[in-house]
Amino acid sequence: MLNIEKGLRWISSLGGPFILMEQVVLHSWSGDLASNSHPWMNMMSDYERAGEIEDYVGILNVGEQRSLVLSMPDQTSYILLNPREFLLVRWIGADSEEEVLNTLKEFDLKQSWIDTNLQIHFESGELVLFDSVYAGSEVTDSLNINTDPGDYSISVLSYRPTDQIDLLLILIAKN
Repeated sequence: MLNIEKGLRWISSLGGPFILMEQVVLHSWSGDLASNSHPWMNMMSDYERAGEIEDYVGILNVGEQRSLVLSMPDQTSYILLNPREFLLVRWIGADSEEEVLNTLKEFDLKQSWIDTNLQIHFESGELVLFDSVYAGSEVTDSLNINTDPGDYSISVLSYRPTDQIDLLLILIAKN
């Protein structure tokens, strides 16, 4: 059972991937700014790099740190389970937020999670999740997540308790 009595705050993207990074490297993300994409130099924008992630999640270097890319544009929120683990919730299908919340309130974490074999290190634990199309300096709609610094493993679960409800859950847990 998940404690979400206060509800969840959802963010949406313009159609591309989300990215989760440490606040300290936010200034290093240039999104889809044309000045970062130089076809004559065969360089890609940060947004284009994020768009190349084909799995549910992937790792991308941003500045000196690694960041997590969420490849689908579905509405996203998070649940802080404790200072050492949090759950990213991707709303793929449901008729209402109330359905999603009721489903999550009954969700048992003891599931058959798929280990992505991805590891990420959070130096500070002050994270920000946002639409990767925006440069770090332009981000206005984001989720701020505070967790313990350290090494984390990433697992995913496609959760379909009914034909009407379809969620992708991403568990990020400290090793």
